[in-house]
Amino acid sequence: MKALGTSISTWHKWDMDTDDQGAQAPHWYADWDTQFPEVIERIAQDGSNSVLIHVNYTLDKKDSTLSETEITPDQENIEDGLQASIDAGLQPILYPTITLPDWGGSQLWDNAAGGPVTIQDPDQWFNDYTDIILSHAVLADKYNLPYLSIGCELGTITESHGEQWNELINNVKTIYDGPLMYSSHVDPRWNSFEPNDLVFYDNIDVIGFNLYLETDSASKDLTHIVEAAGKPVMFTEYGFAGPNQDIAFNEFLAQWKDADLEGMFAWDLAPAFDEDVGSLHYNIWETQAMDIVADAYQEINEDEGMSPVYKFENTVTGTDFFTISEVEAQIVADMDQFESQGIGFYAHESEGTAVYRHFDTTTGIHSYESEIKNDFYEGIAYYSVDLFA
Repeated sequence: MKALGTSISTWHKWDMDTDDQGAQAPHWYADWDTQFPEVIERIAQDGSNSVLIHVNYTLDKKDSTLSETEITPDQENIEDGLQASIDAGLQPILYPTITLPDWGGSQLWDNAAGGPVTIQDPDQWFNDYTDIILSHAVLADKYNLPYLSIGCELGTITESHGEQWNELINNVKTIYDGPLMYSSHVDPRWNSFEPNDLVFYDNIDVIGFNLYLETDSASKDLTHIVEAAGKPVMFTEYGFAGPNQDIAFNEFLAQWKDADLEGMFAWDLAPAFDEDVGSLHYNIWETQAMDIVADAYQEINEDEGMSPVYKFENTVTGTDFFTISEVEAQIVADMDQFESQGIGFYAHESEGTAVYRHFDTTTGIHSYESEIKNDFYEGIAYYSVDLFA
């Protein structure tokens, strides 16, 4: 298993900077004052190595234009979110999502019409969508992101217009040279299996599955669907709603945690929209399901030879100190200026991409870099997970 993580959706004005101001809730229906860095740190502590950041855009069904809305984070906000994720030891993945106005559905399904969405002006749609994806490609290249999603659940537009899709993907590849991914809605109840119809199937590297099953179907064998994809599969969204949400997550993860998947992302890290947690929605923030996901991810990490990286706050400088050494962690814990923050994230002790620890004697601050700076170099802090490997 390469990528392990949780989804964060920008379904509200998701302020991903670190100023502790602005709306923080990723959902329109809940007041949530939890700050983005806190959410990211919790994801890392729970055993994730990645985070899937949904960036929402809106489709105008009449003129086929795609636009940002008040819920779409701006460029600066997105970059803040990417950097905060990286600083927490996670590898973020940008995940563009197209919704309908007033939460009337997605591009895959129009709730009001009770059917799939038809794009009235494909040329206009591709013009706007190309701008979105190329802007994500620039960020994916700048931050060396492990994957680039070129879309999810886009419906019938993915079954035709091969020339325009190929042009888009070729333009992306001039900017970003990592693996490309597209995520499909997969539902065995409706025989829904979008990968079969993707006109650009041969030009992508990973098929994402968005799986939302009934809680009593969590243990259903879907191996044949995964194999039918014909490419590496990532569960870009998996989730359950209902009073047995925790049981469903437990059964699902028991089946898939040892599978040969590209990765898996639980949906969705957000609070309940009322006190009846887990009965009306897929959100897992501070639920039993969240603990079950954490236990499974930590077990996967241990099986793959990863160890916890311990995090301390330097109360004098206000900066963080990390060590993968349990012995060093015990020593640091006894030092007055350091306060333990528990497990920061998981990493390798001897394989992957080396992260070098430096100590500036003039400021008393430790820093962690991908390259050695000889004046302040202390040694290798840990090896980060290399999702490209």
